Amino acid sequence: MTRVLVTSFEPFGEHALNSSLEVGRVLSRHPPPGIDLDWLILPVAASACIDTAWQRIESQRPALVLALGQAGFSPRVRLEDRAINLDHFYFPDNAGNLRQWLPVVPGGPVFHRTSLPIVEILDTLTQAGQPVEPSFSAGTFVCNHYYYHLLHRSKQTGLAPRALFVHLPLLPSQLTPGGKLPARPLQEQVDCVREVMLACLG
Repeated sequence: MTRVLVTSFEPFGEHALNSSLEVGRVLSRHPPPGIDLDWLILPVAASACIDTAWQRIESQRPALVLALGQAGFSPRVRLEDRAINLDHFYFPDNAGNLRQWLPVVPGGPVFHRTSLPIVEILDTLTQAGQPVEPSFSAGTFVCNHYYYHLLHRSKQTGLAPRALFVHLPLLPSQLTPGGKLPARPLQEQVDCVREVMLACLG
C-alpha cells in the first residue's frame, strides 16, 4: 500500500463550504485501490496550517502529499507549478492574521517549484479528458503560504519529496442565485483529483 496524505482547508471568507474539504471527505471514504489515504483538515491560518500538516508528515512519512485548496474564480482544476515567497493577504485569515508584503520564509528563495513532472502529469490528465490546467501562481493567501512552507521544508529535510498543490473550483451549491462564478459538480472534482493522485504516483 502506498501512503498518501491529502490535506484540505476548512471554510473561509464568505463561504460556508470549502470545495477542497468536500472533495477530501469523499476521497478519504473511497480511496483508489492500493492507496493508504490519510486525510487532514487544515485551519485557514498562517503558520498553523503548515505546523499541523508537518506533524503528520513527520509521523506518517507519506509517499505523496496532495494539498487541496479552493480557487473561487477557477473554471478548472489547477495544478500549481510553484509557490512564491510572499504573503499579501487581502483580508484576514481565520485566525485574524493580516500578513501584507511579508516573506513567507525570511531569506528563502523567491519561489519553490514542485519536484513532480507537472508537464507530463498535465499531458496524461488532459489526454484522459480531465478538466485540468497549469497554474504558475498559488496566489498570496494561505494556500500559497502553506505550499511554500511545504516545499521549503521538504527541500530542507528530505521529507515529502513529492508534493503538489491543487486548486479546485467552487461547487454548484456554493453559488449564489444569479451568480456568474464557475463551478463543477462534486463527483467530477473527486474523479479528477483521484486521477491527479494516480498520475503523481506514476
